[in-house]
Amino acid sequence: MKDFQTFYQETGNEKIKYFKNTWEGICDTINKPNLDFDIMTPHYLCLEILDEIEVNKSKNKSNNQYYLSRLNNYCSNENTIIGEIKNYFEILRREFQKPRDIILKQILNDVLGYFKKGYYFNILFEKLKLILFNSESLDLDKKIEIKKLSKHLIVEFILIGYNYKSIEKFISNVLSGYTIYEDRFITNFPHGLEYDNYNDKEVYYNEIKEIISSISIEDRIEKIKCYYYAAKNEYYYIFSLTGISGDSEIKISNTIFYNPLKKRYITKSYFSDDRNDEIERDNNEDTMNVIVYENCIDKEQGKIMAINDIDKAFNLLKFITYSKSKLKINNSKCIILNKSYEEISCYWGMDPEKNIHDNLRIDNNFKYSNEKLSDITNFIFTNGILTDALHYYRKAIEASRFEEKILNYWIH
Repeated sequence: MKDFQTFYQETGNEKIKYFKNTWEGICDTINKPNLDFDIMTPHYLCLEILDEIEVNKSKNKSNNQYYLSRLNNYCSNENTIIGEIKNYFEILRREFQKPRDIILKQILNDVLGYFKKGYYFNILFEKLKLILFNSESLDLDKKIEIKKLSKHLIVEFILIGYNYKSIEKFISNVLSGYTIYEDRFITNFPHGLEYDNYNDKEVYYNEIKEIISSISIEDRIEKIKCYYYAAKNEYYYIFSLTGISGDSEIKISNTIFYNPLKKRYITKSYFSDDRNDEIERDNNEDTMNVIVYENCIDKEQGKIMAINDIDKAFNLLKFITYSKSKLKINNSKCIILNKSYEEISCYWGMDPEKNIHDNLRIDNNFKYSNEKLSDITNFIFTNGILTDALHYYRKAIEASRFEEKILNYWIH
């Protein structure tokens, strides 16, 4: 089946090739902290200004001058700011001369409503298609415009919850074909068909083959939009832990700490139903796991969200138990389940060094019930200041150097 390289060799479409390489290059740059990636776009600017108003009450004159200069530039020079968004940006620029927070917040919330509905995404996408599929040759001006539009589109994907690693694959996916390996049908093309809607898998595979074989390059590029308008899915993420042990189960917000020898969450294994992937090979009876619920558009980003939520739960546990144990996630192995607790993927890696001493114990003697933990988390996790304080408290407890302990206690 034709992939992108075959397509390019046959058609010689330089603009599609440049677009694909540019898109993947921008995503790769995001992962390199030594390179400067300017994430600022009109959408991101509105979010930044709103955050500045809510956090600093518009009191930072240097920030205000920067935001105003960006607004002036977008209003005067940005060809993607059109229609209703253009009107809102002009009003925003005018009000920013003598900022009144209540009025600015109302304007920002109104314009962000347009962004969230995909209005700006559609503008960017239509401008990109116009360049890619017109009869004009690829010159320097078009390269600059493709790069700008690609960056703005990538930021739109990031803002709705995609991980840059997933975004990087979008163009290759829509230009991909399919392969058959040992009777397995494999494709990354976003065909939109659901396996569960078919009684005969051969009919399902044949319909996908027909779509991939007959779709035009214009319609392939159009498929990028299906990622933006995709619905969120429910996922569960399972990690093994070190520094914590016991045989009881506790729930902190959307995280549940449990002993995999006492309870199994997976209803259907990715490999075989006879194998319990929740148990580490060297598991002892006290080792604990954590399972985290996330509702997200991208399961790769969901994994990062899950790790952050586990970290918040660790912070709370350290605070309420006064434990000196170093709580760690083995994030080199992660099991991902769908909403029916069926295993859909599993990441493998080297296990971290096991912490077998001074573990935090979760057993019948643990003095906090799940009801009490729920009350505590509802109070703390809705307060950003308290959440940050617990983070630095834990860093102080676990720090090995005296200077780090003092610094983090001071911040806390």
